[in-house]
Parts: sequence; structure tokens; C-alpha cells
Amino acid sequence: MAVEQFGGGRATIGVPKYGTIGATYIAFSGNTNQARAGLSPLFINPNNRADFNRVYVYGVDFSGAVAGIGVNASGTKSDTYQSSDKRASKGDGAWDVNLAYVFGNFNILGGYKEIGTLFGAPGYWGRIGAWTNPTDIKGPYFNFGYALGGSVKLEGGGQFYKGYDKDAANGFGGLSSNDKINNYKLGLKYGLTSSSNIDLGAEYTQYDVQNASLTGRVKPEEIFYNIGYGYTFTPETSFKLLYQVVDYKNKGSLFDTVSGKGGVAAAQFTVKF
Repeated sequence: MAVEQFGGGRATIGVPKYGTIGATYIAFSGNTNQARAGLSPLFINPNNRADFNRVYVYGVDFSGAVAGIGVNASGTKSDTYQSSDKRASKGDGAWDVNLAYVFGNFNILGGYKEIGTLFGAPGYWGRIGAWTNPTDIKGPYFNFGYALGGSVKLEGGGQFYKGYDKDAANGFGGLSSNDKINNYKLGLKYGLTSSSNIDLGAEYTQYDVQNASLTGRVKPEEIFYNIGYGYTFTPETSFKLLYQVVDYKNKGSLFDTVSGKGGVAAAQFTVKF
């Protein structure tokens, strides 16, 4: 929704020898002038079609280590309200737990997450291919890195999700528990000098969903090829250049109705003060 005002707070407490526990609360309001005039706030919950003009987000998290294993866990929930005391929808939650371990030149992280269909909060919580801040998913994931030596590092990972709900978001769109998304990525980082580096990588995503006529299943595919170059002038100044080739095959689904292939270039110059 379009936010007119918001407020909130965050508190953290250290747990000796283990890590940090945090708690977050944020409240948002939008389009309140129309609501005061007795008109619809215009923001509609997709499940029950109820109006809302407020969103409350609650979260708790832990970050630390136990017996040499890194532990990160978070749980967040969002609710919508039509006014300060009338709930429009209890919304959905999101939780994510992962463990990380480093031995020698190799590091690995594995976890599991669930993000409800109606979960909504500000910020960034992840990406699957071109899908930023995905919802209506649940499943495991992993990332790894291996230092090959000579300023060369291999990185990769995988995500293996299915729909959060038994039905396709209970009749208002999204994924069903029969739908699946598998994502794989692999990259190579090479340090040319102490100030410059090259990144090469590929990312492949396959969706297993119903076709457009709902008579069978299809497997759309999305592939990214990445070429990047970075140069650091000083600790405060750097330059990055990226070229990406995108190849998407829709295969008759409604996940995205257009197949296509193309490229995009991006440049970034950073100065820190």
C-alpha cells in the first residue's frame, strides 16, 4: 500500500557465548484521509476482499554460534487493519532458519524457510531468479564457497521450494503445494590484481506449474549468464560493471506469458563519505 506515515522500534539483547536476540515492531498507515471521510481505503486483502489502511509487522530473530556452527533464525508476521482496532486480515508469517560452518577453505550454509502467501513487509528477504521478495513458498536451500587459491573462489547454491498452500493460494492466485521451483547458481570470482576482480556466473531456475489451460503441467525455464568486473580505487571509491544475458522459456504457462532472450548492462560508481 502507499504509506503516509510509519513508526516502530527494535530491541536487541546479547546472549553471552552464543549471540544476539532481536525483536522488531513496525506500524504503517496509508490513505487515512479517505478513511476518515468514510470512503474505501482502496487497499484490498486478496483473500477476503476486506479494505485495510494499516499494516503491523512483528518480528524476532537470533544470530550467533553454537559449538562452532553459525546459527541464524528469524520469524516475522504481518497483519492488516481497517482502523486501529478492527482487524481486516491476520495475514501470514515468514520464518527462516539456517546453519553455517567453515572448515579450511570451504564454507557451507544450509537452511529452511517458509513465506506465507499474504506476508508483506518492507525491505528485502531474498530472490529466486527474477522473482524478488518471493511469497507463497516453503522449502530448503543451501549456499557454499570454496577458495581455490591464487585469488580464485568458487561459489554456488540451490533453492528447492514448493507452494505454501494446499490450493493455489486458496483461490486468489499464487502457487499450490503441487507447484515447485528449483533454482541453482554457480559463480567464479577471480582477483586480477589487489584492486580489480572478475566475476563469472550462471543461474538456472525451473518452475513446475500448471499450463495456461489448466489441463496439464509445464516447466518454464529461466537462465541468467553474468559477467562482472570490479575495480577499487581507494577503500572509499569503487567501480563495477555488469553484463547479463537473460533467457526465459515460458512453455505455455501463466507464470509469465512471454518468452524472450536479451541482455542488459549496468554500471555502478560508489563513493563513501
